[in-house]
Amino acid sequence: MDFITILRALWRGRLLVVLATLLAVFAGLEMAYRVTPGLPPKLESRQYNVALGTVNVLVDTPDSQVIDLNPTGADAVSTRASLLASLISTSPIKNAIATRVGVPADRLVVLGPQAGATAAPASATKTAVAADGRRANIISIRTDATLPVISIDTQAPSAQEATRLADGAAAGLQDYLSTVVKTQKVPHARRLVLRQLGTPEVGISVRGPRKALGVAVGVFLLLVLCALIVLLPAIARALRAAAAEERAQAERQQRDRDADDGVVAALKSEDQPAGSRTFTSIETPGRVRAVDAGSASLPETAAEQRG
Repeated sequence: MDFITILRALWRGRLLVVLATLLAVFAGLEMAYRVTPGLPPKLESRQYNVALGTVNVLVDTPDSQVIDLNPTGADAVSTRASLLASLISTSPIKNAIATRVGVPADRLVVLGPQAGATAAPASATKTAVAADGRRANIISIRTDATLPVISIDTQAPSAQEATRLADGAAAGLQDYLSTVVKTQKVPHARRLVLRQLGTPEVGISVRGPRKALGVAVGVFLLLVLCALIVLLPAIARALRAAAAEERAQAERQQRDRDADDGVVAALKSEDQPAGSRTFTSIETPGRVRAVDAGSASLPETAAEQRG
């Protein structure tokens, strides 16, 4: 099918092309924007920016194991780091963090490391993000089995909020430990010490489908619909032509069979004896002549001779 034929087919179905264009534009907009019905409709981009922060907290001994070669209790620090990381999503620590960062506890998502894993599962993070979308406040905890370090990852709508979440999570852990120390009256030499390693590192991440994806979806859908507009009538015409050809071929075969039957009948009649031939009277304008099946004329009758 050449280009001119395609253009002619599209012109014949120009109303369908208009409908296909509208459908493709709507699909592209729906992919890239949230469309709110109205006059005019409100478009909100599905693409948004979120701030991602991270900070590390060292679970240390009173005599810092960073400089002390043989600090008391250093052998149990890694286990305590994993324990604290697992407890961070529970109500006491989560409430302490929420108080620090000024976010309601029910709007703060804290994901602790799962059993046998070093980070919160991706499915849990996706569920948490889907709950609030671009306005989500998420704290995700990671640990290292070989190091007494708790890594705190945060997500927030802005860089300032992501930083505040990271600092607040570290401070909330310290508040929780201080509360436990006062309640249990743990001696100073046996207390865990949390040391925040530097300030949070914050970056911006782009989430959601890009606008180029909406354009690509719209163009692809329009091409598919135009191809259907061109091909479906051509296929229908081809099917009708094939059916007509089959009928014509069947009729030709029937005529050929009828002709063959006539030839066979003629041959059979020639093989019959002369006395058994059948004759057919054919009326002519001035006389009646008897003709046998082989078109052989007979002598004129007496009536013709008298005439």
